[in-house]
Amino acid sequence: MKLIVLLGMLLVCAWASANIKPLKSDPTQPKVTDVKTAKGVDRQSANITWQLQAITLSEFQRNAIINGEVVQEGQRISQTTVVERIEVGRVVIRQNGRRTILSLDNADIKKPAGS
Repeated sequence: MKLIVLLGMLLVCAWASANIKPLKSDPTQPKVTDVKTAKGVDRQSANITWQLQAITLSEFQRNAIINGEVVQEGQRISQTTVVERIEVGRVVIRQNGRRTILSLDNADIKKPAGS
């Protein structure tokens, strides 16, 4: 009797997992609706509005998310734009020889515990 119940539960689980549909997008990622960031696509820097979405700083590396793409210091993000510096609350980019500062809202900056 236990074997029949166990087999029945196994069949129900197999049927349920076969009917699960994958998500179309990751709900934990920030939504970027007006800028395409597909890799391998030539982007015209003059037409892009750069949007800083997050910054992570550690002892060993500095990363930022700009227009949905994880970037590091020194990385080229378009033909004419390079990430110059990543700091607390802001990223400095150089575009066509001009520096531009991208900033996070103060509400988005999380302070380390105890500060």
